Amino acid sequence: MIRATLPLAAALALAGCGLLHHRPPPAQHVRYTVGKPYNAGGQWHYPRVFGHYDRTGLSTLIAPGPARLTADGEAYRADSLTVQSPVLPLPSIVRITNLDTGRSLAVRVNDRGPMQA
Repeated sequence: MIRATLPLAAALALAGCGLLHHRPPPAQHVRYTVGKPYNAGGQWHYPRVFGHYDRTGLSTLIAPGPARLTADGEAYRADSLTVQSPVLPLPSIVRITNLDTGRSLAVRVNDRGPMQA
């Protein structure tokens, strides 16, 4: 029984490793912008370049709605990831890690937000 399950367990482990190293899809017409300070909901945000940026927070889903563009000029797509940051330059590549599972992926910051105070 153990001999039969060992190859299956090894195959599943290797398949799971492949999921951890996906690169974000290449952006079309990407422009790098640090951006000017802006006010959203009464709170000022100051985009800037960081040597190291480490934050812990929660991820959320964006509710489907009318088609609109990200701050980077890309159309929102239901089958793609969108990362918002009030201060990181657009675009920036960040690593998002699920602290419960340890799984992570690299994604491109392409929008400003969240705008909740």
